[in-house]
Amino acid sequence: MDSVSSDEVYQDQILPHVSRTFALTIPQLPEGLRSAVTCAYLLCRIADTIEDEPALSPAETLAFLDRFKAVVAGSGGHGDAVQLAGEVERRLSARTLPAERELIANMVRDNAGHDARRFTPLVFSLFMFILLGNLLGMIPYSFTFTSHIVVTFAMAAIVFIGVTLIGIARHG
Repeated sequence: MDSVSSDEVYQDQILPHVSRTFALTIPQLPEGLRSAVTCAYLLCRIADTIEDEPALSPAETLAFLDRFKAVVAGSGGHGDAVQLAGEVERRLSARTLPAERELIANMVRDNAGHDARRFTPLVFSLFMFILLGNLLGMIPYSFTFTSHIVVTFAMAAIVFIGVTLIGIARHG
């Protein structure tokens, strides 16, 4: 089994354990897009797990998220990804779900595959938007706009319309 196949198998195995809703909807996407959307969701889930971890101070959370951003952007390198995964996994509290622990431990995997790499700017943009929204919520007397359902709906609509347009452009 090549690494792309094993990464896709891993994505299919871990997704139902970290999100029941996305585990039902993502498999309905066209095959070429399914892997990219799953990867994007799992990357956001890793960031969300780090951000929500009660055992981390705000400064530690920000430092881990900055390092995670560098790993996702490709500037951290494989060694830094392995080190970051180990450090974050050791700091997770007992409240963290076992599936989220596994997801953090396996963040090193090349989940996107070769065809999905062209969607990296979209994935990174969504990641930064969600990260900014969650970090703003850490400022006293402010709120996180990502907690509102209309923001979640708008992001889902943008991705859905974008996926549909890409699918029509590629497959007619």
